[in-house]
Amino acid sequence: MRRTLATRLLPAYLACALIGSAAVRAQDKPAQPLLIDSHMHVWSDDPVRFPFAHPYNPTFVPPKIAASLQILVKEIDDHGVRHCVLVQTISHGWDNSYLAGVLKQYPSYFRGVARVNPESPAAPQQVPLSRPNPQQRVTAERIPSVV
Repeated sequence: MRRTLATRLLPAYLACALIGSAAVRAQDKPAQPLLIDSHMHVWSDDPVRFPFAHPYNPTFVPPKIAASLQILVKEIDDHGVRHCVLVQTISHGWDNSYLAGVLKQYPSYFRGVARVNPESPAAPQQVPLSRPNPQQRVTAERIPSVV
């Protein structure tokens, strides 16, 4: 009977010992610093769906380097960055739809700063349209007119 009871209790004992030692090892590790990138740009790699439309430069050439969502997520994961503030690039003009989609897709990673045309009478109404959900914070950035 003793042998049977010991045989039955041994797996539970070993499991508790392993869990306990893992918990002790986790406590011994130093806490990882909270890394937040406070100014990052991201732009689409699909110029048909999200066209580049620089508002002040009609001869604008799209950036030669890629900065898509997939690249950004891989880089922040690789470097231990936990959160990012994404600033709408001027390359997409006043169209914040790519940024809004990124914020909606990864609400735990990102917050955003949208661009709104300061010369547009509809500017105050455009900021709420950039918000993927009511809890998401999006800040409008005023760009002075270029003469």
